Amino acid sequence: MKVRSKSRALLILFFTILGIGILVRVWQFGAIPPGLNKDEASIGVDAMSLLRYHVDRNGMSFPIHFISWGSGQNALYGYLLIPFLAFFGSSSTIIRLPMLLTGIATLPLVYLVGKEIEDEKLGLLAMFFIAVSPWHIILSRWSLESNLLPFVFLVGFVLLIKSIERNGLFPLACLFFGLCLYAYGTAYAFIPIFVTAAFGWLLYMKQIRLKPFLFGIFILFVVSLPIILFVATNTFKHDTLHLFSITIPRLPSLPRYESISFIFHKDALKLIGGNLVTLFTLLIAQTDHDVINVVEPYGYFYLITFPFAVIGIWQLIRSIRNKTTSLKILLLFWIGASLIIGMLQPVNFNRINIIFIPLIFCIAVFISNLSIKYRWILPGTSLILLVACSLFMHDYLGNQYLSKNRINFFVGLEPAIQYASSLTQNEVCISTEYHGITPAPEVYVLLAEPMDPASYLSAVNYVDPHAEFRVYRSLGRYSFGLNNCKNELTTVYIFYYQDDIPQTMAYYERKQFGDFVVLSNNTPH
Repeated sequence: MKVRSKSRALLILFFTILGIGILVRVWQFGAIPPGLNKDEASIGVDAMSLLRYHVDRNGMSFPIHFISWGSGQNALYGYLLIPFLAFFGSSSTIIRLPMLLTGIATLPLVYLVGKEIEDEKLGLLAMFFIAVSPWHIILSRWSLESNLLPFVFLVGFVLLIKSIERNGLFPLACLFFGLCLYAYGTAYAFIPIFVTAAFGWLLYMKQIRLKPFLFGIFILFVVSLPIILFVATNTFKHDTLHLFSITIPRLPSLPRYESISFIFHKDALKLIGGNLVTLFTLLIAQTDHDVINVVEPYGYFYLITFPFAVIGIWQLIRSIRNKTTSLKILLLFWIGASLIIGMLQPVNFNRINIIFIPLIFCIAVFISNLSIKYRWILPGTSLILLVACSLFMHDYLGNQYLSKNRINFFVGLEPAIQYASSLTQNEVCISTEYHGITPAPEVYVLLAEPMDPASYLSAVNYVDPHAEFRVYRSLGRYSFGLNNCKNELTTVYIFYYQDDIPQTMAYYERKQFGDFVVLSNNTPH
């Protein structure tokens, strides 16, 4: 009876935590954050193009990496998005839906890691910590494609630790580690570092038989090969490759992975120290000062908790022995490989997103160990975190934070374009002065008025076609920036609401959509 009661209590606690995690992720989902970020819009445009025409907007058939604006965009999220677009159509909510679902699915996976490494208590505690983590809540509510990496790697990690007892799962773990390379460019370094250490350890400990190990390595190689060819193609400036209907694109500008990594910099060694200072400043202060990633002062896990993570890491190291040795060492390899990533590039929350799950997990290790001596620690910590999470959600959903963050999501631009296009068959001129935010109005044009890739490629006109972030001069009848517009009487204008609108348009008819104003000349022509 006691065993059955304990199991029932654990089940109730599991679903209570899961319910809390779901609630804070779905409350006003799709509406907050409002609008769409340009990266979200871009991935939505390419996914819809693949669904309809089997090529992305740049005419590449099933590319393993999107060209996007020139320096590339990770493709895995776009492919994951396609079935959602096929069933539900395109909207901000649907574009974000795969990230929401993977964010929710992360919670039971973290529980499994804790249960395998220690016990149900650690699993539930780690799951609860991720459920109320401000970083992970924000991540789950918008579709920055690079934030898919922590989930894809976590799936592979769970399969890896399960494969110690069931070796047949090892090739499946390798499959997901290979898929990480398509989720985010930081995996180009992270995955080789992690798998070299982890696989070498498992072989040394004779915990993976040779046959499943070799099969897993083969799977990893096959899945990774297109990305290896992609890096080689762009590093050595070869032409675009085609493997049947799969495209390995040569990007028209410097690849993003080269522009952010010190490996490709002539003063590489001099940058390591600066990158490490940036990394540990971010981890300790729990902010990258980017309003799109963090609500201050809450950080990735409530500001003062980094020392607890350090203590948890130390406790993991000290507790390594016998049965749980490999599981804990694999988690430490995850943390170690993440720290190396912080040496390779100047980080923000997105570039170091692979470290936060194991770091928060180590905070749970510390609290779990502390609760052995002090029983009040678990209920006390849980109550404090629930209050802190409530305060975070209040601020995250509140007008003060939204007013700071909405400029990143171009609120109202898509409906403004739809309305402007309905007023004229002639030029629509879109302002590109957004107060320090890099504009990309062309992807919102493609959302509002989709084009087939052939029409798009014939209509696009870049300021510099080889720039890392290609700025558009025009796209068909849409012109970007007042200097590039014909400024005829029939031209319809779209301005950001804080723009200085020319006095010559003072008598124009105005209609506002979110943060954007449509101006049209209502005098007879």
